Amino acid sequence: MGLPAPGSALRLGLALCSALAGCADAPGAAHDEGLADLTTPSDAADADAVAELPRAPAGQCDPCTGVLDCPTGWSCTPLVTGKACLAPCGSDGECAAGWACQGGVCSPAGYRCDGCATAGCDAGQACDLLSGACVAARAPCEACTEAWECGPEAACLAHSDGLRRCKRRCTTAADCPQGGTCAVDDESGVRYCSSGPAACPGEGLVCAAPTPYVWQAECVQCRVDADCESGSCASATHRCVHDGDACASCGGAYPACVEIDDASYCVPCADDSYCGSGCHCDTTSYTCVGSCETNPPHEPEPCDDGTVCDPGITGFDLSCEASSQRCVDASGGCDDITAFCRGGAPCWSNMLALSGAGGIPGIPDPGDKGATLKGACACDPLVELLARPDEKVCGAGHCVAVPGASEPPGICYPP
Repeated sequence: MGLPAPGSALRLGLALCSALAGCADAPGAAHDEGLADLTTPSDAADADAVAELPRAPAGQCDPCTGVLDCPTGWSCTPLVTGKACLAPCGSDGECAAGWACQGGVCSPAGYRCDGCATAGCDAGQACDLLSGACVAARAPCEACTEAWECGPEAACLAHSDGLRRCKRRCTTAADCPQGGTCAVDDESGVRYCSSGPAACPGEGLVCAAPTPYVWQAECVQCRVDADCESGSCASATHRCVHDGDACASCGGAYPACVEIDDASYCVPCADDSYCGSGCHCDTTSYTCVGSCETNPPHEPEPCDDGTVCDPGITGFDLSCEASSQRCVDASGGCDDITAFCRGGAPCWSNMLALSGAGGIPGIPDPGDKGATLKGACACDPLVELLARPDEKVCGAGHCVAVPGASEPPGICYPP
């Protein structure tokens, strides 16, 4: 998939040109006056020896009546705007940004030699060779369709995510900052920075099943619905889901989906791929643990009296506890991501809560589980009995004793 190669507008211009009077010959064809064909491209110089990026050379687009009016080896080519001198080439990489090597000569998109094609543009602008107007150049790594959109310092090249993006051009590795690599694009022959700070995110990333596609420099299961054999692609997680699938709501702090006891839940992680460097997924709680370098544990924004605690997809009944500035559940539910425990009490493992405190006899299943895998706040039944309503860890819930549990000896259970 992906967009058409840059230069598609150029080829459209060729079709238009052939329909106009005076444009009978294909670009690159020498004009008669009894002269031999002088359009054979010269041998391309070693790109590493080029001192600067290819620019439109002096004489490019100069009006002509025949090849004798142009530098040696050039062609006098019929364009929409009339005959013009065009330089020889062997690949797009030998042409200025926005120009394409067509028929052995560097040709402007739209087959026009007027406007900015001859006058140039200010710094930070790109020459729209189709209209002849100067426009703002696209930002580095921004998606593009035509070569001219990226400005003189970049090229519109295919990327690993299936799009075309503006990539920084280079002639040698010295043009790429901090030890970057200057590589050759297989399709166009254009040299660009393929590594280092100037490289686009995901450059060179190769993905395989079950996450065969690249999305924002990560391997994902799908990018669009067409990538799924059935169902649709969830925009938040880029995973294939089906109508009515509980996993379709997963996203944000709960991007993964797991199935436990024939029920689906949204959780922080299902495997290590959901965790940053230095972390791994603890599949007893489905949370990332360790020292994450790129994806630190979720740290919520503090709340205050004016804050509306958003439960998102969790189903918690939240309010802000002023003393801790954290959102707490009305019945002592928790996950230490969206809902926390009153008074700083610990949150029992989601899995322990789901299975009845790890399967300890006498502790019932917490009941309504909701979209996410909820945990339960640890509590002391005696302290809860004597505490004021606003001090109860379990709030409107009940503190149920857990046989054999250490301090505190119970967990909160919904009313």
